[in-house]
Formats: sequence, C-alpha cells, structure tokens
Amino acid sequence: MTISDYNRDDDYIERVQEVMEILAKRADPSFEAAYNSIWSD
Repeated sequence: MTISDYNRDDDYIERVQEVMEILAKRADPSFEAAYNSIWSD
C-alpha cells in the first residue's frame, strides 16, 4: 500500500510485493500464513 502511494506503476508494485513475499517466507517460514492472508482479498 505504501509503495502505491509513491509509485503507481502496477508492474513496479507487483514486483515489490513479490520481493516482500520471498523475503518474508525465507526469513521465517511460519510467517507464510500471515503474509498470505494479507493478499487473500
């Protein structure tokens, strides 16, 4: 959400979300369920 406030390019936002997901899942795999619930709308 914060990224879209500063850069409204959909491709850029999607790429940042992908990086965030990779980092979250690698940093602590138990966080995967919480991360997935953020984007399950």
